[in-house]
Amino acid sequence: MADITMCKGNRCPGRVLCVRYTARPCEYRQSYFVDSPIKNGHCESFWANVDLTVLKAATDFALAQRPTTTIEVNAAPRLGDSRDSDS
Repeated sequence: MADITMCKGNRCPGRVLCVRYTARPCEYRQSYFVDSPIKNGHCESFWANVDLTVLKAATDFALAQRPTTTIEVNAAPRLGDSRDSDS
């Protein structure tokens, strides 16, 4: 039960990382922002539900572990190419 003003997260890109969106609301009475707290692309009411520095480090680590794809292009001779003939 959240004893906080919660947010409905409408059009908010950070909602899944915010306590005001992810907390379990009180089943009897819960307050929500009337208007979106986002002003000029910034939310002064954002309350991280994870340690964002740890999340960034984990993301950076995961991206670094992805195998890089190397594509080798072998120029196959075309049919009828003079290099194909033994003459």
